[in-house]
Amino acid sequence: MKIATNLLISLIAFFIAISIAIATGIELVFNAVFLAFAIQWIAFIPAYIFQTEKFYDLTGSLTYLLVIWYSLTLSSDQFTNLNGANIVIVLLISLWAIRLGSFLFMRIHHDGEDKRFRSIKPSASQFFMTWTLQGLWVSLCSMCALTAISSNTGIVTNAFFYIGLALFILGFTIEVMADMEKSAFKAIQENKDKFITTGLWARSRHPNYFGEIVLRCGIFLLCCRSFSGIMWFSFLSPVFVAVMLIKVTGVPGHDKRALHLWASDPEYMQYRRRTSLIIPLPPRDVSHTRRAPASSMDSDGENRPLVILRHKTTYSAVPTEDFEELPVLSDDDDDDDDDGGALGEQQSLGSLELLGRG
Repeated sequence: MKIATNLLISLIAFFIAISIAIATGIELVFNAVFLAFAIQWIAFIPAYIFQTEKFYDLTGSLTYLLVIWYSLTLSSDQFTNLNGANIVIVLLISLWAIRLGSFLFMRIHHDGEDKRFRSIKPSASQFFMTWTLQGLWVSLCSMCALTAISSNTGIVTNAFFYIGLALFILGFTIEVMADMEKSAFKAIQENKDKFITTGLWARSRHPNYFGEIVLRCGIFLLCCRSFSGIMWFSFLSPVFVAVMLIKVTGVPGHDKRALHLWASDPEYMQYRRRTSLIIPLPPRDVSHTRRAPASSMDSDGENRPLVILRHKTTYSAVPTEDFEELPVLSDDDDDDDDDGGALGEQQSLGSLELLGRG
């Protein structure tokens, strides 16, 4: 049953990406999307044989590079529209992919493994599904640029282009700064098992996600004046990234792990209350907010651990015996990894959570 489900999810992922590519009406976009999936499926074979995930993220970044340069090269031959704007966006995306790919590859090289894959690698169907989902991620995230570059006009240079360029630079800068701050924080031995509250992380609990979303919106504006008719389906690219990071993969997975580690830490709960979720904002004044105790005394005089429950912006503590189901994570999963922009954030509470990395 699980094998059939994994294969069905893989088929649906491929169908979604190919359908959107067909909807653009551009054969080159269809070919690029198919190429993105083909690369993942080919890479899956040695990865499964040798039971390794070390090249998963690197393959994703290389796929971005291959499909975007493939689109630029063939569009210049087919439509003779190798303009400066096309080259600019390809260089921008290449910069992003190289930076992120090298960052993630060095991280896994340092750590020795990606713990998300421990339960995934032994299953051929689940591991194959994970690689296929990466093909979906690459296809949808690059759809704006692929469509615009491959269109009859190429990327049009106007006010939207320059606004998009500014947004891309802003988002890329924020994402890189957030990753560097987190890496520097974790490199200090004294900070082991601690959470970062300095720099951009003092104003946002996920500043790297914010940078990635801004960057994607910038790419959309860089490309949008090249769209016509059904090509506007490409607007799904930044929407897809934002929804995946905020609602599906990045934030939910990270917050679940963070609460597992620090729910009983009053300083962390205070940090959550005063700090914006995504958009970097000045810390809120929570001096009037009551802190939930980490334990309570029962009638026999014994301390009982409490579970911190969140309802909207209110936190309350209840005895563990009154809370039937708690998220259970192994000690091996107690890593507060929120690095790597969009591609680096999906930690595994299921294969789908591997999607959002960036």
